[in-house]
Amino acid sequence: MPDHVQSGYASLTRPTGLPDIMRNTLLIAACLALTFAGAQANATECQSRSALLTHHYGRPVSCHCGAELANVEVTLPKGLVLARACNLRFSDGRSPDIRQERISLDRYDSAGNAIYGEFLLKGELHLTGYVRYEPSDGGDLWFRPSVPVLQRQTAFEPNFRFFALRQQSAYSKFRLAKHLRAKGDCFQAKAEVVFRGFELLVNESDEAGISPRTIKVINVSGFSACKRGE
Repeated sequence: MPDHVQSGYASLTRPTGLPDIMRNTLLIAACLALTFAGAQANATECQSRSALLTHHYGRPVSCHCGAELANVEVTLPKGLVLARACNLRFSDGRSPDIRQERISLDRYDSAGNAIYGEFLLKGELHLTGYVRYEPSDGGDLWFRPSVPVLQRQTAFEPNFRFFALRQQSAYSKFRLAKHLRAKGDCFQAKAEVVFRGFELLVNESDEAGISPRTIKVINVSGFSACKRGE
């Protein structure tokens, strides 16, 4: 919580000589104001993302945040929540309107179609596994957890099997030497990490996959050679 908000919150909770009911009323009003401000900020961010994607694809693209996500069924790892869903469509091309239609990201429809889209997940994951340098059309630095991140097997679960590490700073954070990157071969190291905030693209393109917004490396071993595709 920002310092100025903490200061205001504290002033409402300290005894001021006001009757208890008045202090409680002021506290509730302050909490509601903060909640409304947060909702407004989320709505603005959602609209901005919609405008950006509309420009990118050259067609109208809708984004959904807040209460509209109540119609989206999805099983996520503990600690994560769905904060935004954009450009939703079934793999056969149909576009659902989640303001009127309930959809599931966990299941395929009766014709075997999955739901594609771009998602923002908020929260953090503390993971152990392997950081892997393996150049491909979809990227070159990846993290593979040692144990499944999501225990329940759903249509959405495969998105958490590999994490694309797209930040330029990831090379230095994992101490991946330039001379190894120059070889273009496969190298991997054991690592313990904390990821916060996730961008997830679900479709059939090379860019599809999940990528953390923030990476904190707790431990990383030395890199050793590995075999591609294993």
